[in-house]
Amino acid sequence: MLLFGPAVLLGVAMGLFYRTVEVSPVAASVAAAGTGTPDFPAPPQSVWWALGILGLLAVGVWLAGQLARAHSPDVRSQKVRRGLPQTSVMLARLTGVVAMVTIGVPTLVWISSLVLQGGSSVRVGGPIVGVLLTYGASVASVAWRHRKVVTDKGTGRKSLKAAPRGPVQLILVALALTVLVAGWLLLFGGMAAVGMDLDLGDPVSLVILGALLVTVFFLGVLSDETTLSLHPFYRRRLAAAFAVRRVRRDGRTVARAYGTEERTTLSSYGRLPAGTAFPHVIFAASTMVGEKRTAPGSHSVSYTFCSHWVGGPDLGYVGTRQLEALAPPRLQRDLTVQGAVALSGAAIAASIGGQRAAWYETLFVVSGLRLGAWMPNPRFMVEAYSPDRVWHEPRLPHARRLSYLLRELIGVHASSAPLVQVTDGGFYDNLGLVELFRRGCTRIYCVDASGDDPPAATTLAETLMLAYAELGVHTELEKDTWSSFTAGGGEALTPKDPLAALSARLSQKGVITGTFEYPPGSPFAGRGTGRLVVAKSSLWSNLPYELLAHAQSVEVFPKDSTGDQFFDDRQYAGYTALGRALGAEAFQAMKGLEKSSAPNGSPPAQLMVPMPEPHSGNGTRFRFVGWLSGGSGT
Repeated sequence: MLLFGPAVLLGVAMGLFYRTVEVSPVAASVAAAGTGTPDFPAPPQSVWWALGILGLLAVGVWLAGQLARAHSPDVRSQKVRRGLPQTSVMLARLTGVVAMVTIGVPTLVWISSLVLQGGSSVRVGGPIVGVLLTYGASVASVAWRHRKVVTDKGTGRKSLKAAPRGPVQLILVALALTVLVAGWLLLFGGMAAVGMDLDLGDPVSLVILGALLVTVFFLGVLSDETTLSLHPFYRRRLAAAFAVRRVRRDGRTVARAYGTEERTTLSSYGRLPAGTAFPHVIFAASTMVGEKRTAPGSHSVSYTFCSHWVGGPDLGYVGTRQLEALAPPRLQRDLTVQGAVALSGAAIAASIGGQRAAWYETLFVVSGLRLGAWMPNPRFMVEAYSPDRVWHEPRLPHARRLSYLLRELIGVHASSAPLVQVTDGGFYDNLGLVELFRRGCTRIYCVDASGDDPPAATTLAETLMLAYAELGVHTELEKDTWSSFTAGGGEALTPKDPLAALSARLSQKGVITGTFEYPPGSPFAGRGTGRLVVAKSSLWSNLPYELLAHAQSVEVFPKDSTGDQFFDDRQYAGYTALGRALGAEAFQAMKGLEKSSAPNGSPPAQLMVPMPEPHSGNGTRFRFVGWLSGGSGT
């Protein structure tokens, strides 16, 4: 309904417009379609004159603005220098609208009349096929799990490769979008032809159009586009698997699931209990901002959730409790611990990954098969809810309407908009390390679950480069990092022949260590050398027998796709056991790192460090004491 309802309504409206206002001979051309091939609705000469004058005016005003900027630098001419470019943009848009109304739409209606051969009958087969293809391609693009074994010619080792984007899949996606766009345009043009012959006294036609208008208005204006996506399902799915509380029963501590009606608000459920110092949880997500605020090739900036603050360095921060009080009910659903978990791991997102997956992102938008949500923009909140705010200025919308769906489709992300699209933290930093460095931590455990082998630890390398580029933090990893995480570089298992396939997947170890320094001038420069332990989701020979036996029988373990949201008990148990083993290895590695780097037996640096954050307004500061990241790879 959201895809093709507007095509019907807009088409009928344009048909009535052309029947009433004779800006183009398209009505006569459509009328001739019933008797033969319709003539092309050539625009009258006055249209070309109008387009030429408007175009020249737009160019002239733009040139005047450039001259004013170059030769009038004084303050008094600032309004003129700002106003001229805005006027030229307005004139250019007006030129485009006139061209579309007088040339573009009439041409489309003429083509539709040729295809349909009859202005009063519209075939819906094209749109229906487009919808079916769209959903088929969407499911294929997400669920594709084809994997193949590749043999290295130099070493003879065999490794498992994932091929999630084969040529058949790409062809299916392109075909679906092509048919979908063609069907939409055909339906629009055909309904415009119907509108030119529509009998406004026919009650049946009016009832049908009225019902369609009410339906599109309800879905596009009153309903929430995030509710129509996969995000609510994903949020419930994660909560069903992981949202439990510890309770005492019969003298034992057991886990009890949260009720579906219990809303885990960030300010309450994410806050530390009284007298508790660890852990303070921060969920690392990301968002897109336009207006060239990111470096070339970069598309995302940080957006974090915690019990004290929501936001990021590029958009600013707003108090969590204040945001919960000001946000409409539909946005409050995601200002929860469970909502933050789902948003920080929303890897299947639209318009967030840039040129890497543009075809897929468009497919996700039109099919609803997407994750992430539009969340409050801290920068907008500070301006919209300030004491000197003007009464007629907008505030947060009560629903994420159809306009936000269109923004995802065409990739419009303004840094001053009320809402910004928040998705997987992996689009900015898949490990959350940058947020740890930003808060001045000096003892860090990082669990890397990204499936990027080979080459070894590319996600870690990208994160460390990002930390150095943005914060100046220099990190030195142990010398054998490259070989430590490379599959096939570990000790072979015996007996050799039956376990050869598993030996080719083993790394030397699952944990590496490193040190880092904060740059001079940083507020954390005086804290000394920091310690870093990275645990990689991998296999090595010292793992327990039952875990290696599981890996022998499941050749994709431990690199299952995050697109698989339906783990069985074996998969869940395997990753739980691997997590315990990695945790034990990481703990021992940190003890060794601290022992070797502590000068003269001095105590190691503490994880709990004061964090200079934005003032809360009452003179108190937020104290950072720990971390838990989001992101699909963490």
